[in-house]
Amino acid sequence: MAKKGKFKLLSYLIEDSLIYYKSLNKSEMLFAFCIFKVSNTNQIILILNKFLKKGFFYYYSIQINIANRDIEVILCFRANEKNQIIELFGLASHKLIEYDNSIQILKKRNLEGKFINIFVKNFDSSIRIYKKPESILIKNHSYEKILEFYEIKIKGYESQNQILVHLMNFIKNLNQKGYLILNFKIIDNQPALNTYFIRIRETAFVNHVNFEEDVNNFFNFNLLNKSEINLAKIYRILWRLNLTEEFSPLNKVDTTLILGNNSKIYTILEFNLKFEGLLKSNQIEYQRLNQNLLFIEQKILFITLIKLNFKLILKIFKRFFSKYLIYLLILDEIEYQKLLKVDKVRLLKDIVILNYKEFKNLNLKKFKN
Repeated sequence: MAKKGKFKLLSYLIEDSLIYYKSLNKSEMLFAFCIFKVSNTNQIILILNKFLKKGFFYYYSIQINIANRDIEVILCFRANEKNQIIELFGLASHKLIEYDNSIQILKKRNLEGKFINIFVKNFDSSIRIYKKPESILIKNHSYEKILEFYEIKIKGYESQNQILVHLMNFIKNLNQKGYLILNFKIIDNQPALNTYFIRIRETAFVNHVNFEEDVNNFFNFNLLNKSEINLAKIYRILWRLNLTEEFSPLNKVDTTLILGNNSKIYTILEFNLKFEGLLKSNQIEYQRLNQNLLFIEQKILFITLIKLNFKLILKIFKRFFSKYLIYLLILDEIEYQKLLKVDKVRLLKDIVILNYKEFKNLNLKKFKN
């Protein structure tokens, strides 16, 4: 079952830092893959796109583990001769390490482990791959797991700012596992992006039935669209190829906006996801009034702002000050320090003013007392 399609999944050769496949069609092209670890996606995307346009490799993909945010980059080389691939790999790896000497290129067993980890820990003769309605079932003698595939429709989303960061946070908040895949190819002479999510679930655990609906409802947009993969094309997942043919030209999609810029200041959506997850884990009842306001345990109004908005603060105080204990969190430290200089706010009773560091040290269980 694992040898369907133009390429045999198990028929690869590993040599040092490369995994080789040979096409079974008449072209008999060689394909090879290398994998390296990075910490900063935005900077590496800029340099990789330059190399992609120069033809150093056929395509590349970025794989992000939802659970721990580990990031790997997979480069695909294509040529008629093995020596050509070795030369291209040598050129690309030299340029990348020259650009960032912290890059870790995987070799041999580590390379193989990362390459196949979407499917299994180790390929062996007992592995079977089955097509199920809207999913793929992978089995061997000791475990079963199901893979589901979701196209991510970035194009058309009106608020793209760090959309993939928010999506990963929300998926993790739903206790789901899997990988975000960003596939970059040259389309019409320009780098273009195809994104999808591989949801991985153990058959022994209860399925989150409304996963796609919950995500789309949260973003108020059909961000995820479940896709089917035929067994004949299962190699595309192993190779981290595009899931569909819908690509977004990178001149219209800012990857810094999609993936974030490593800023230490949370966006409201990021913080809300984190905070609501903490409240749920502590079994604290809450009701979200809007993106800035939470009503907690019927007695606390929690206000979250990145930057000061005195007009909004005064409006909230006027309406709720005499009724509830108010917590006011300012995520931007500079803005927080500005607020502390305003005596009319700082000296008010029944108001707790916090910065992010103080919030992290806050004992949430006191909300229930």
